Amino acid sequence: MMINKETTSKAIDNLRFPMAVMVVAIHCYFFNLQNINMSPGKLGWVVEWVINICSIVLTDCAVPMFFVISGYLFFLRQDGEFAWTQYKVKILKKCKTLLLPFFIWNILGALSYPGRFIDATLAEKLLGFWSQRMEWGSWAGPWDGPLWFLRDLFVVMLFSPVIYKVIKIIGIWFIILMAIPLTFMDNTALCPGLSGTALFWFSLGSFLSIKKPASFAPMNIVMALTPIFFVFRLLTMENVIDGIWRDVLNMTWILASMAFYFRMACFVAERNVHVSDTLKRMGASSFVIFAMHSLINGRISSVLLFMAGKQNVGDLLTITFYFATIILTVVACYCFHLIIKRNNITALLFEGGRKR
Repeated sequence: MMINKETTSKAIDNLRFPMAVMVVAIHCYFFNLQNINMSPGKLGWVVEWVINICSIVLTDCAVPMFFVISGYLFFLRQDGEFAWTQYKVKILKKCKTLLLPFFIWNILGALSYPGRFIDATLAEKLLGFWSQRMEWGSWAGPWDGPLWFLRDLFVVMLFSPVIYKVIKIIGIWFIILMAIPLTFMDNTALCPGLSGTALFWFSLGSFLSIKKPASFAPMNIVMALTPIFFVFRLLTMENVIDGIWRDVLNMTWILASMAFYFRMACFVAERNVHVSDTLKRMGASSFVIFAMHSLINGRISSVLLFMAGKQNVGDLLTITFYFATIILTVVACYCFHLIIKRNNITALLFEGGRKR
């Protein structure tokens, strides 16, 4: 069934906030980084499964979904040839909406860990705004870690004329050819900013926007296959399935869960205007949530520990702290969004002047 542009637009608005919350959940998984030492009891395995499902399985597609949405919107109204003038206008706009807040949030990221920033050399301080070199030699994210997404997104947009031309010529084969190596290749070896992950998922969104396939993720097929691939994802999580099939099933699950969330967003857009409007309003905070959450979630968990008066927590406190950290982090980010959007300058600096 063909999904009209209006429904797709509303579905994208509906997805922004839930996907941002999923990103927060991903980064609330490692409790030791938040000064929480788990002391499992009889229900420890249940707690572990709940956290693994919420922070790994259900959230696998969150960051890829943002890349797909970005690729789709980048070429949304592109009917003819992708001219140099259009490219220049788009890239200049992205300098404002992506690069400016990218550097502002990285300044806050550097200041939030003053010891690490002060101890770094001048070269490391400056390089940290793009990517940090870790002690063991590998590259990490910038000072505000999750903003590797903005960095890689901007870089892949620089190659958008090539992506557009290739998709126009070979279509879906471009996506298939990229999916094969991405499924099995270790992406961490790539140079910071040149991400196979960004290229693939951005190109998938670009393909959907440029080629406009007549049918995408039919509802009956999505609803039938998603539970099956969910079970397979649980099996790979527990290492019941390993090797090449693990890689294939993990990639398939990302695609299946992405289609499922999109279809649910379309369903809400068509059937419940009130919920859709609420999600759109809350989705306006997704950029701040993405940029700010990693700067405060560890501190929030530390406050929770202080209030509990103990360093080691059992099953009940573990699961309570887990969900409380996610909720309080999202609430704090949303409140900050409400504050900065009141002023055009702060909205420009922290959100790139986005208008929802």
